[in-house]
Amino acid sequence: MQVTETSTERLKLYREHDVILLLNRLISEGAGELKPILDPVHGFRYPEVEKVMGGTTTDAVNLIEKLANAGILEKRFFDKIVYCPSCKAANIAFRYVCPVCRDTHIDPKALFEHIPCGYIDIEDRFRKDDKLLCPRCHVELKKLGVDYKRVGSWFECMACKRRFDDPLPICTCRSCGTTFTIKEADFADVHSYVLTAKAKAELQKGVLFLTRIRDFLEKEGYSVEIPGYLEGASGTTHRFDIVASDTKLPTKNVLVIDVASSDTIVEEHPVISLFAKNFDTGASPSIMIAVPKLSESGKKLADLYKINVIEATDMDEAVTKLDRIMKAVR
Repeated sequence: MQVTETSTERLKLYREHDVILLLNRLISEGAGELKPILDPVHGFRYPEVEKVMGGTTTDAVNLIEKLANAGILEKRFFDKIVYCPSCKAANIAFRYVCPVCRDTHIDPKALFEHIPCGYIDIEDRFRKDDKLLCPRCHVELKKLGVDYKRVGSWFECMACKRRFDDPLPICTCRSCGTTFTIKEADFADVHSYVLTAKAKAELQKGVLFLTRIRDFLEKEGYSVEIPGYLEGASGTTHRFDIVASDTKLPTKNVLVIDVASSDTIVEEHPVISLFAKNFDTGASPSIMIAVPKLSESGKKLADLYKINVIEATDMDEAVTKLDRIMKAVR
């Protein structure tokens, strides 16, 4: 598939098998947005990408970053993740400790006020067996909001007996054991990704054509590879957007298809490229799908090289014309 008016890097990526599968999934299957999930070892992962690639978390992240750098995916802020400043792992345990002695044995204490006499103390001082009794006037507290109320809370360290308003949050790395404060932690942004408007428009003209054509050919009894590879007489391996073998025939005729798209007119260069590959591999029949149309010089070359041409503005039109060609060449 050749796409004009786009960066060289984007053009290369559009031709990669994993990229085709991933982008088709985003458009055709309504995945819409690639969202990360937190992983205690890797920090975050993109399972949808890993599923398509069959690769590692690192492979998936590297592919996503390539697609974003090429303008195919748009990066959106999703979350912040905390990393260990020592080993850079994301496997972090959060605990709260006494800000004085750093002990974890801390208890929250509710403050009660006995409304009639105004006495204020922690709940433990009011509790006697299964009742609440005011330590000052010894009257039983029966109804919250009527004869007593909760006026606040604090924490008490059971180790050093200090009282404080807020405990200190402490992070412990489960991977290397390093303990650090939140101010000492490393932070990183985590992103989700969606297709850019430009990429979506390009893909609707190109990649989706391939998958729709694949579905049609498979129904017709062809074994289809996207992209497909054929070795030529020169020993060179050539890549086609589609290579289809007719499983209904004992000779297994090989059909090859390339797709070229442009905002206006596809020039003759894709036709020349397809002819060169055909000449070396002997593939037949060969089809050039031009979206939306092929230049006059391109049509003349295609006629000279015996390359079937399909001009189409959408997938339905392309499949309809392909059906006619298939009936004629079979």
